[in-house]
Amino acid sequence: MQIQAFEWSKLKVGEKGFLKSHYKKVVQWHINQDKTYFEIGPDFIKLTNWLGVLQVGNLTIEILPKLGNAPFISDDGEREEHMLKWKRAFVEMLGHTGWIKFRNTHTFASLSLTNFSIIDIYYLEFIKEVETVVRNGLNKRYSKKEQNRNCLKGKLLFNKNISLNLIHKERFFTRADNYDENHKLNQVIAAALRIIISNVSGGIIKAKAGNLLILFDEIEKKTFNQRALERITLDRKTSHYKYSFELAKLILLNLNRGTATIRYKSTKNILNLMNYK
Repeated sequence: MQIQAFEWSKLKVGEKGFLKSHYKKVVQWHINQDKTYFEIGPDFIKLTNWLGVLQVGNLTIEILPKLGNAPFISDDGEREEHMLKWKRAFVEMLGHTGWIKFRNTHTFASLSLTNFSIIDIYYLEFIKEVETVVRNGLNKRYSKKEQNRNCLKGKLLFNKNISLNLIHKERFFTRADNYDENHKLNQVIAAALRIIISNVSGGIIKAKAGNLLILFDEIEKKTFNQRALERITLDRKTSHYKYSFELAKLILLNLNRGTATIRYKSTKNILNLMNYK
């Protein structure tokens, strides 16, 4: 379920699907932050000048620019159309600031903002970029791999070989060079796909992410923090990963485990996507 609200407006418990349980979780999250994102009332939150997405359990609250606030519109149909207009304007704003990069003009025009939240748009954009990476071919690299083999390949690791293969003389535990797709860059992409699958309840996004993850079946499951991601570099052979890697970092650092973080302040051009479960 998703609702829209404008900056500097009040979101009251019992309105638009905003429940007491949602209110308590938002307040708890806000207490743990080092910035003031909104004002807390006894049964409401008053939004300030932070735009973006606040996700509480199954409820997604999209905070839109105050210029679109039109309390004089009473007709439900007109108000919904007005909200969609300003949601689209906000997505365009994100496009201009570089947080969403639509590769062609048809992509933005075809978006159904009625069905998709702003977080969904990031997921869809990432999925589209990964599809492009897959079409161009997953990058392969040399890496050292230790394992039991049926033939002697690489350097024999005597101690492990004795402990593991004392009975099975036909096996050899060795360290050898492998040329495959199992390296950090592909592990990051696969990790982001798994987060998407766990964060969405179903539909086309989950299906697309699941289909792509099958192609990463041989990729080792890894977790990444900011420091680990900063150490990963691209080169000429992996240049086609550039945008998908940027989006994957955003998903891993900001849309995982209910942490809130990419900030968009209307006066400073910083994106604010808050995700709290």
